[in-house]
Formats: sequence, C-alpha cells, structure tokens
Amino acid sequence: MAVGRAGTPPGRTGGGVTEADVKLNRLLGGEPVAWLVRRARDRLEAGRPLTGTVTLPAATPEQRRAVEQLT
Repeated sequence: MAVGRAGTPPGRTGGGVTEADVKLNRLLGGEPVAWLVRRARDRLEAGRPLTGTVTLPAATPEQRRAVEQLT
C-alpha cells in the first residue's frame, strides 16, 4: 500500500527515493541525468506518455555529455 499521493505506485511514498530509483539513476548515468529520470518518472506517474522533447535550460557540459551518451 502506497502512502503518498493518490495513484502513487507501490514502493513509492510520494516523493521518496526507492531502491529502483537509485538503480535506474546509476544505470542511466548518475547525477548528470537525474533531472531527466525525475522528469520521466513524473510524466509516467501523471499518466502522460514519454514523447516529445525535453529541455534543461542552462544545462552543464557534464549534463549534455551524459544525455548524448544515452543515444
């Protein structure tokens, strides 16, 4: 049973970090892509598709490199 917002998936408490979050973050590149993982998670939790373009204003060179490595 989830304790967070209505519709919070099991294993999430409406804002806390789960073990799955940590593993996914490490798999995708750690802190430089954490913003992207958060955005994707927020969209999925809201029932929205993972389509379209994402933008991070003032992205650091490290963040740009990390995202480039995903493609």
